[in-house]
Amino acid sequence: MKWLIFFLLATPIAAQEPKQRIDRIEWSLLAADAGTRALDVYSTRIAIENGGHEILLPSFIADHTSAMAAYSAGIVGVNFLVARALDRRGHRRLAHIVTMIDIGQDAPWAVQNLFIHNAVRHFKAR
Repeated sequence: MKWLIFFLLATPIAAQEPKQRIDRIEWSLLAADAGTRALDVYSTRIAIENGGHEILLPSFIADHTSAMAAYSAGIVGVNFLVARALDRRGHRRLAHIVTMIDIGQDAPWAVQNLFIHNAVRHFKAR
């Protein structure tokens, strides 16, 4: 009988534990990820308008700015969900690493597209 009372009283106490929240570092990383994705959308659009083409995305996404922006926003949303799930399970560093990997794989392409835009403009001027 004592174990039943203990079980009934212990369950609500365990349910009231505070949830872990995403820390400031992860929010900063997610904001940086959204910024690099926005820069990628902008720079890809400029590069395509100047005669370039998208290498990784299919044309039905790359040919429409709104589709590319929605795709990038979806990726940032997925990164948020993954970071939240990892943070709730006590893997805060792993959540940071996953977001940093996404920033690291996207930022070089965005910067490259900006330089391609300048190179194409330079060669057209000749």
